[in-house]
Amino acid sequence: MTSLNPMFNRSNTISRVNTKKVPKTNNNIKDRKKRSDAKIDVKIPFSDAERKMIKQQAKMKNLSPTQYVSSLLVVGLTRGKAFPIVPYSATHKKSIHAKLKPSDHQKLFDCSVEWDCSLREAAYRITSLMINMNIGGIINE
Repeated sequence: MTSLNPMFNRSNTISRVNTKKVPKTNNNIKDRKKRSDAKIDVKIPFSDAERKMIKQQAKMKNLSPTQYVSSLLVVGLTRGKAFPIVPYSATHKKSIHAKLKPSDHQKLFDCSVEWDCSLREAAYRITSLMINMNIGGIINE
């Protein structure tokens, strides 16, 4: 007996089972354009006490911790002061992100090459000094 709907006919289902599925290729990924204003993310590991202080200072300025650390890092990079060596531990499990423009990321990369350290360590070195300078609540410019 045949169904009124051809989709349910036995002959059609058998032909579908025998057809092989061809994997789709993702050619559109190559064709996508990158945003001109895209920011580059840097994860900076902080201790629990430092994260707490960053969150409090960010709250006072009505910013998120990511925005606050990003602004501290940009101010530190534009000043170009001598940044002292600080003890760095990459074992902290929690980190705060900083989103940088490509030009600021290039400055951070130049600092990391000059200091012979990783991007994260260079970012930590700059932000730790800026946080210590900012204990009063206002960035000393």
